[in-house]
Amino acid sequence: MEVLKYARKISLAKTFAAAALCSLISIYVAEPLAVQDLDDYAQDNNIPTEVFDGLPYEDQTKVYRKNLAGFFYDVGVSSWRMSKALGHKAFNEDDETLIREAVTGAVLPLVYSYSLVLRTASNVTMAVLGYDINAYALPAYTADGECVINPPNEMTVREFIHQFTDIPKEHLSSFSDEISPIIPIMVHEAEHCGLILSQTLKERSLNSFTLGGEASADNQYMKQHQRLYPDSSLDRVFLYTRAVSLLSRKSFDAGHATSLNVDAYIRGAKPPTREEAYYNYGHLNELVKKELLDFKALGDDEDGEYYQAVYGVVQVLLNGNELTPLMRRAAELYVEGVEYVADNSPLFKAPEIQPKAQSISLPAPPSA
Repeated sequence: MEVLKYARKISLAKTFAAAALCSLISIYVAEPLAVQDLDDYAQDNNIPTEVFDGLPYEDQTKVYRKNLAGFFYDVGVSSWRMSKALGHKAFNEDDETLIREAVTGAVLPLVYSYSLVLRTASNVTMAVLGYDINAYALPAYTADGECVINPPNEMTVREFIHQFTDIPKEHLSSFSDEISPIIPIMVHEAEHCGLILSQTLKERSLNSFTLGGEASADNQYMKQHQRLYPDSSLDRVFLYTRAVSLLSRKSFDAGHATSLNVDAYIRGAKPPTREEAYYNYGHLNELVKKELLDFKALGDDEDGEYYQAVYGVVQVLLNGNELTPLMRRAAELYVEGVEYVADNSPLFKAPEIQPKAQSISLPAPPSA
């Protein structure tokens, strides 16, 4: 009870000041305890440093350490960059430097408070849920700035698939863990370090803008994988996990609907524009939910009822005439993907329904 009484006496202002001080110490005094170079991170996690060769801003990329110093460094740097972005000329038509700097200074305390609450809630939620993929990059949005990546936790390939798709682990196929799935995640995030701040506020608000960056990051991983691991199936796992995850859950994120672009990349075909990919995946998702009628009444994701129902609906749609060519390819990737990553699914227990176990071939990608 005494602890609770003491806690009530602590004002929000003091909490904010203490957190801000911790961030300043992490950034300016204890930086080696908070972040490490990309190559050092690779060596500490048994990742070949060649995985990151040729990536944009490789030498300017840091990785947060999984400790309090890393957390406060993250909050401080992300707040400062968000504030600077709000003061950027893309957000303020008046290009006077003093005005932009004033905007940056005025919003920094508010943005810091927001970032502190957001990062704390995110870390607690991810820890409670056991979600290991909580990875993101914080680009500098300038040609000479430092980019920082929050790395994922270590995981198996099956955990990687499960956390992306929500397909129960017992339904998943068996895969080798010889190559860690944190490699595609880290290459993907490192590619984001090459992002430059967009020139219009409208563009940054579009999910299709997000999709363009996500597709580029996924393609970069495919390129690195084919160069270093031509005999591994992890690239196929990555593609099909992306394809399945877009329809296997009740929630839908068209901003990460990259599988059509990755599919085109590995086939050497012309990729869809980000607007085409966004529209076709969004419309396919609407058709699936329409066919499922009351999709919210289906069982929760823990029993896999939803992804199995979607598998049946997609088969029906493929036999119809409602799909555009891109929607049809997205539907095919879902079917192929479920059959590839979940061959222990109840879907395939009946003798008349067996996974084809035939996935697309993955030729070497076209030269950059």
